[in-house]
This record gives sequence, C-alpha cells and structure tokens, in this order.
Amino acid sequence: MRCSRVRKLLTDYTDEALSIGVEEQVRQHLGGCRECAALAADLQSAVAALQSLPRLETSPDFTRQLRRHLPVAVALSRRAPARTGLAGWLSYLRSGSPRRFGAVLAPIAVGLSVLLYVWGMHLGLPGVGPATAEPVISEDAYLAAMAREHASYATKQPLADSSAAILRVTLAGTKAP
Repeated sequence: MRCSRVRKLLTDYTDEALSIGVEEQVRQHLGGCRECAALAADLQSAVAALQSLPRLETSPDFTRQLRRHLPVAVALSRRAPARTGLAGWLSYLRSGSPRRFGAVLAPIAVGLSVLLYVWGMHLGLPGVGPATAEPVISEDAYLAAMAREHASYATKQPLADSSAAILRVTLAGTKAP
C-alpha cells in the first residue's frame, strides 16, 4: 500500500473503523515506513490527549442544535477562499453580468481620471488644475446684469413693493459692461 493511501486511512485506523483486511495492510505498511509510523503515533497521542480531557456537560437540546447548524457549517467549509485585490476584482468580473463589469471598471476609471488630472496639473496643461486667470465677469458687472434681469422681470410682473423702482435706480447708477 502506498503512503498517500495510508495517510488517508490513518484516522479510521486510529478509530478502529477499518475492515480487518485493510487494517492489516495499514499495519504492515506502518511496520515498514518510518514516516507513516511517526504520523500514526502522533495521531494516536493526540487522540489520547483529547480522550483524557474531562467530559463537558451540554444542554439537552445540544444535539438538535448541532444537527440544525451542521449543514451550514459544512457548506461554508467547502467554499473557496475569497480572492482579494486585483485578482478578486478580475474573478468577480469574469463570473457575472454587465453590472459586475461596471462595478469593476467604474473605480478603475475614477482612479485613472484622478491620475491624469494630477499629471496634467504637474505638466501645466491648459484647462487642467486650479484656475489662475481673473474671473470671467467682475462683481460690478454681475450685479448690473442681475439688476437688469430683475428690472425686466419687474416690468412684466408688477411687484407689490417698491423693489422695481430701487432696481431701476441701481441699474442707472451702474456702468454697462
């Protein structure tokens, strides 16, 4: 019998759960193979140490609760470990729908956009980075435009108060751009 087969059977051999013929084959192999014999001895000492521990008292419904949760625990133990990082993203992408494709590409696109923006600022490209030029419109010109717009609205829609008259005075006092 080969070592790989014996190592798979060692737990059953220690528990004396093998048939007589298979148990005899394992015993013969252990007599000739030091590595497998050492593994068997380690396993037997671990079992003896566990058996020497005091028995724990469990609740009356322990067995029922264990049987209820056991299928979930077995299913979780058989799951493949989650991949992380770029490999996880790529496996997530490969396994699904176009939504997953967007979920993977959106953060990459945002990251590349930020990288290109910062790089453009570093190179001094026009239109990239904070504006260093003067504002497009001055504050006085902005106020005059707002006053004109409001005055034209006030002539179409009469106001109950005197704001239209005040705006006409303000408009007359400002310079046209």
